[in-house]
Amino acid sequence: MGLDLVELVLRFEEEFEIALDDEDASEATTVGALFNLICWELAAEGPDGSSDSTHCVHQREFHALRRALVGRMGVTRSAVSLDARLDDLLPAGSRPMQWRLLEEGTGGPLPPLSRPGVVPHGPLIGLGVMMVLVLWSTIEPVSGLLLLLLACPLWAASAVASRVWPATRLPREAETVRSLVGWMAGGHDRWHKAGSRRVQRVRLQAQGQTRRRWTREEVWERMVAITVDQLGIKPEEVRQEARWVQDLRIG
Repeated sequence: MGLDLVELVLRFEEEFEIALDDEDASEATTVGALFNLICWELAAEGPDGSSDSTHCVHQREFHALRRALVGRMGVTRSAVSLDARLDDLLPAGSRPMQWRLLEEGTGGPLPPLSRPGVVPHGPLIGLGVMMVLVLWSTIEPVSGLLLLLLACPLWAASAVASRVWPATRLPREAETVRSLVGWMAGGHDRWHKAGSRRVQRVRLQAQGQTRRRWTREEVWERMVAITVDQLGIKPEEVRQEARWVQDLRIG
């Protein structure tokens, strides 16, 4: 898809609170094909809004995550795809603060960040080394005690580092947007129990909200209005048989 069509699809996703598959959207070469794709996504809930709750939850969490990334961290909306790596979207230098903002933006605690390398295990490693030196001092008292005295400050430094070193490594559940959305959608119980009462209330209220039930006529009216506004064309040019590239000259 060209950049103009990508931006238009993003506006449709935001308007209807859905996430279209990139491959499916790129294959929708006519206005009518994209219209039917959007109607299909909106109908995935079923007429009573409950036939595919898993689909609904994943959609809601994806939009919550994308709004937080765009609104609070300044990530461009087009960069937030399901397969985007969060390592690329969140620089390591400011990641702890960004992770907190992301938790606030999504309304609940996320999987915790971890410290890189051997930093978390430094005190245990140091303690093991000191125990070896204690045993060594029983064999070679002078050299053993000297090495033990040198090791004590190193052990203390590793203990301090394990507490103050910033946690910047993303958890396995947050390698990509898709994996984090899956964790958010599948871990509601854990999420609610881990959060404060305020967080629980926000998340429960969000779960209680149902997506608007659109009719095909309403979807078409909004698609026409958005397309006219985005491309600066006349409403009568937006026909279902119109091709995006050849007829509407969208790149």
